[in-house]
Amino acid sequence: MTRTTIDTGTDELLCEIRDRVAIITLNRPDARNAMSDRLTPALRTMIRTCGENPDVGVLLLAGAGTAFCAGGDVKGMGAHRDPRRLAMSQEEKIADLQERQRLLTGALVSVRKPTIAALPGPAVGAGLALAMACDIRIAAESAFVATGYLRVGLSGDYGIAWLLTRLVGTSRARELMFTAEKVDARRAETIGLVNRVVPDEKLQDEV
Repeated sequence: MTRTTIDTGTDELLCEIRDRVAIITLNRPDARNAMSDRLTPALRTMIRTCGENPDVGVLLLAGAGTAFCAGGDVKGMGAHRDPRRLAMSQEEKIADLQERQRLLTGALVSVRKPTIAALPGPAVGAGLALAMACDIRIAAESAFVATGYLRVGLSGDYGIAWLLTRLVGTSRARELMFTAEKVDARRAETIGLVNRVVPDEKLQDEV
């Protein structure tokens, strides 16, 4: 087995190429791998870099510890306000947000290589969108998914409404968005949110 470690610029995101598989690991286990101002830009870069790398045949997205991704780091939001963004008009802020989302989940959907998400635990909010942007999702039995936006008073981002509708249909997508229901792995498999559920200890081997 050949292994190449890729420098992501932050210890919050790890990347290693093993036999043409780029394993990209969200590495904030203490925060359930919530997206941050360091992790998210690095993830955008790795999706593009690995997608364009001729030595990579498959992208595998994983979460360190017992979670896939808890979505945005709500506690950290606004803690380090970017002066440039503070000076933007409302229209400029919207355009900037759309561009940042397009370069994450949008880019992941557009990768012209197979993409797999390995869910050792919860995928919530933008974390669920990230998983759904992959071609295949494999979940551990203890994993669960939820839209989560209801609990923070947001309408949803990172393309989650489009991704949900594509996978489970309009009616089910609306139900999941309106209720923020916690969906366990087995039910997620039944309704088409994940492709396969495996015992926790077999997740890595199965993926």
